[in-house]
Amino acid sequence: MKVLVRMALLSMLLTAVPAFAQMDWSAVGSTGVPDEASAGLFDFNLAQFAFRPPATGLITARYQVTNTFGAGITKMPPWNVMLMSYADNGPGAAVRARLFRLNVCTRQPQLICEIRSNDNGSCDKCAIAAFALPIDFANFVYYVEVDLSKAALADFPALYHLAIN
Repeated sequence: MKVLVRMALLSMLLTAVPAFAQMDWSAVGSTGVPDEASAGLFDFNLAQFAFRPPATGLITARYQVTNTFGAGITKMPPWNVMLMSYADNGPGAAVRARLFRLNVCTRQPQLICEIRSNDNGSCDKCAIAAFALPIDFANFVYYVEVDLSKAALADFPALYHLAIN
């Protein structure tokens, strides 16, 4: 009986590890690194990246994408979608997220996909064209650049969450 229990526990453990190890990348809005030009204009509040009242204009933050797939063993995760959760309350507010890959030797960024908010939206996604620019951590580093623009005091653009899976 003890042998059967041990075998059952071992079986559950071995099936749980691969499922746990195959994680997607995600970040909350407040974990970005603001651009120097955004100093004094932005606010991080809980998971949110937004404007500090009464600021208007354009603010930018960048998010480093790390390889979380398969405990980092494989350098080419099968990710094919970037997701963005945001607030955008009208035509004067906008949120844009762009996923870039960077060849560290040539220092030339390549745009992989882009999401632009739509008025009164809350979630959007873009497809990563794996056949054209596959995610390849062996040869590239990755980051997401997020721009928030706000034309008037009543406008409210904010980033809450990014994910790649």
